[in-house]
Amino acid sequence: GGNSTVARRIRIQNETAGVVYWALDTAASTGSSSLAAPNAGSVSVEWINMACTTLHIYSASTSLNAASGVKVVAWA
Repeated sequence: GGNSTVARRIRIQNETAGVVYWALDTAASTGSSSLAAPNAGSVSVEWINMACTTLHIYSASTSLNAASGVKVVAWA
């Protein structure tokens, strides 16, 4: 149950060569929580178990919509 506009669990998967920064309900920057670049042939995953309405992602060197980019899944 609950409001469908609120995510309560988020999975961020980093398949890039760079660090991906994230923040909940505020702009992300290099000072935000981060998900490190994975080792070759791997991925890095972050699970966020906090309610939010907006996830912000920031990366200085990564195209977020690239084939080997960042994947996000959220559950209400």
